[in-house]
Amino acid sequence: MRTLLSKFISRLAFVGLAIILLPLAVQNRQIISLTLDPMALLSGAQASPYQVPLFVALLLALVLGLISGYGLARLSQSRLFGAKKAAKSVDLATSSPLLNPDPVLKNAEVAAKGPPALARPAKEEKANAE
Repeated sequence: MRTLLSKFISRLAFVGLAIILLPLAVQNRQIISLTLDPMALLSGAQASPYQVPLFVALLLALVLGLISGYGLARLSQSRLFGAKKAAKSVDLATSSPLLNPDPVLKNAEVAAKGPPALARPAKEEKANAE
């Protein structure tokens, strides 16, 4: 059932894209000059432009934008940028600074009481008794 639904959705998307892209291609079939060197335009030098239909340039820009967006999204989720695979849940009851006492005051109270008494673990006492 799941594969049937996914096939239906992918075919519906294909038909929807075809309905949008075919009129775009028909209406924008005039030839344009595509120059890939912007510095040549500033200096006034004659660049070698590519002669392509406008709809090809538009579709090429769309495809390049989708690919670069997908790549940047995958890169931002990778370990390279420190993103974690599993999100850790935060317990707001223990992480709120309003609910936790001030660590400076807490350290002052501990220092006023003095050092804690040293106690031996129970296992060492049994070993010494034998």
